[in-house]
Amino acid sequence: MAQSNLAYDLERFEEYRPKIEKSPAKKKTASPTHPVRILFLALLSLAVVSTVLYSRVVISELNQQINEVTEELDVLKSESVRMQSELESKMSLSAVEEAAMSEYGMVKPDNSQVTYVSLDRQNKIEQEDEDAGFISQIIAFCKAVVGQEA
Repeated sequence: MAQSNLAYDLERFEEYRPKIEKSPAKKKTASPTHPVRILFLALLSLAVVSTVLYSRVVISELNQQINEVTEELDVLKSESVRMQSELESKMSLSAVEEAAMSEYGMVKPDNSQVTYVSLDRQNKIEQEDEDAGFISQIIAFCKAVVGQEA
């Protein structure tokens, strides 16, 4: 068997493309910036920075005020709880009874001071006639007026 070269010559299938030589790129010359433009941009950036700083200061002050008012609210709530418990202790039955005995000289009644009352008749409820309504009163008034004229 004879040796043969089975490799393809791929250069035969390529299209001819002439190589383009790149010329060095021309550098753009920077246009001179106008001093007024630089000044305007500096003032604009200064205004933005100062606005941001001012807003941060305002937010900080408001947060401080909120914290102070919150602390004051907590103190007032605890004072309210204390006063409510003090009021409840003063309004208890034992405190009222003690004040009545010490300040006003009252004493608990003895059995000798208790008097029972007996009623001979039965308890009953008497109900008066209901007041007539507005329209009934008008009708009664008209009847009274007509009765007087006749």
